Amino acid sequence: MLLPVEPEQVAPRVARATGAYELTRLHLAFHTVALSHADAPALELLAAIAAYGQSSRLVRELRDRLHLVHAVDAWSYTPRDAGLFGISAQCEPARERETIEALWKEVRRMTEKPCTTGELDKARRMLIVDNLHGLQSMHGQADSLATGEMYTGSPHFQELAMAQLENVTPADVQTVARRYLRAANSTLAVLAPAGAPATTGTVDVASAVPRIEVFTIKPGLRVVVREDRRWPFVSFCAALGGGVLAEGAGQAGLAHLTSELLPRGAADRSAQEIAQTVESLGGTLAPFSGYNSFGLHSHFLHRDAKSFMALFSDCLTAPSFEAGELAQQKTLQLAALDEQREQPVLVAMQALDAALYPRHPYRWTPLGRREDVGAFTKADVRRYFQAQAVTGNMVVSLFGDVSAAEARAWLTPLASRLRKASAPPRQVRANQPVLPARVEQRMPKDQAVVVLGFPGLTVRDPRTPALEMLQSALSGLSSRLSVSIRDQRGLVYYVTASQRVGLDPGVFTIYAGTHAEKADEVEQLIRAEIERVRTQGLDSNEMARAVSQLLADVDMRRQDTDALAMHAALNELYGLGADYESGVAARLAAVTPEALRAAAADLLDTNRVCVSRVLPQGKE
Repeated sequence: MLLPVEPEQVAPRVARATGAYELTRLHLAFHTVALSHADAPALELLAAIAAYGQSSRLVRELRDRLHLVHAVDAWSYTPRDAGLFGISAQCEPARERETIEALWKEVRRMTEKPCTTGELDKARRMLIVDNLHGLQSMHGQADSLATGEMYTGSPHFQELAMAQLENVTPADVQTVARRYLRAANSTLAVLAPAGAPATTGTVDVASAVPRIEVFTIKPGLRVVVREDRRWPFVSFCAALGGGVLAEGAGQAGLAHLTSELLPRGAADRSAQEIAQTVESLGGTLAPFSGYNSFGLHSHFLHRDAKSFMALFSDCLTAPSFEAGELAQQKTLQLAALDEQREQPVLVAMQALDAALYPRHPYRWTPLGRREDVGAFTKADVRRYFQAQAVTGNMVVSLFGDVSAAEARAWLTPLASRLRKASAPPRQVRANQPVLPARVEQRMPKDQAVVVLGFPGLTVRDPRTPALEMLQSALSGLSSRLSVSIRDQRGLVYYVTASQRVGLDPGVFTIYAGTHAEKADEVEQLIRAEIERVRTQGLDSNEMARAVSQLLADVDMRRQDTDALAMHAALNELYGLGADYESGVAARLAAVTPEALRAAAADLLDTNRVCVSRVLPQGKE
């Protein structure tokens, strides 16, 4: 009789049930192989290293040191068909979440480091002694013969299995751990007492194993890796410090132009050849630039890593900045600047930045100024790139179907071609805006735009989470501000808040699109809302909605590996740490109503506000 083959598991599974229990029981299992498979001996030794005996890893760590569990065990079940590797534990109901997290930590340890020779020798001796002990009786011998014949077709299989144990190395044990102990291949089952908190729903099993690792490749390239084998894709990001913040006098827009040219010809590859290579492999390769950084990001299949890594290495170390491509990209950038000048919101924001940053690069958008962009030469672009493209000013992230070992091997050629140097010293830019200020412009548009902006925060400012909550609470159709002046009064098309943080202080804005004759009233209502949050803060419903929205945004980003890779690279580059994103919930939870009110009172000072308005031409 032919039995159907169990399809490969491609995503984590969680099952939880409650009943008349006193303790919580956990079982974490992974699909593995049959008894006859070459990996079976190493899996058996892995289970023994993990939890056989009082000195085993799980017993020593979870029971004796952390006091999380009453009992813990590991096992490798390898029947005639594919079997399971599992870890079982008993704990107090209140410690369910901690125990699950600790189990995953130990699983990661198994995959990241080979066991010691001493651990392996101890496990091997224990298994051989157990097997020999069972063979002392006639019953044990008969059981061994029958089992071998049933599961492998050989009655003498146990003798062969004991010989195979002698050949297993620490590297073999680590290999099977990496091969089978993956989040996508995991099933977590929990039996808990009735009424126990359902903490497994908040334990992100899918992200428990895909953990961020940070290391340095000689001569000094920082690398961030998060392995997640659920899909055969790799997301790549190379982030370089710089952007607008590194642009000097006459250089507005230079970082954007430089980044756009990186994939437009490198080494002996033309722009067309690079595009053809990327598209023929079904991948992506795109530049990015902003106020504090620039670089490249990409998405490709694991099997095409060799081709893409060679491409990245050329683009990041030997861009050609060919004259024809330079001229074309300048034309496109100038056209984008012209397009910005047609949009009232962007015009108002540009005027706001110019007032808030009179002597600072942040007064320009990443696209720069027409007069600067039009004058850029190949020498200007190359000089800017060579100053920034050094080991100490770059972070590369690889997320997805890639291990730390693979990332190290893939990126070593790139690292060896980069110039070893520290990040260029960042100039301290004096910035003393004259506030309060008011800027007003006219455009041939029907809509008016009202913006109130305040000097903001740096990325490292401890008040940033409070301002994020405030920005979220003041935005969206359900915010008090929107309900009041849009739904109830019909004064605006939209109203929202935004926050831009940077390595230097950024900006916090509240802006609205309205009718020209309603601009004054809208401005006064926005001022009244600012005064409310400065003096009263947010009520409990507003804070709850803000936190819920921010956490939902994080959950959405977690579904996008490309975005995660870029966030990790930038956060590491900015000194926040590659895993900064994982702490969002904790940082928001630490914001008290009074802390939020105090941050609003300090930063949203109407004596330090700039009002930027764009009104239709010919309307007073």
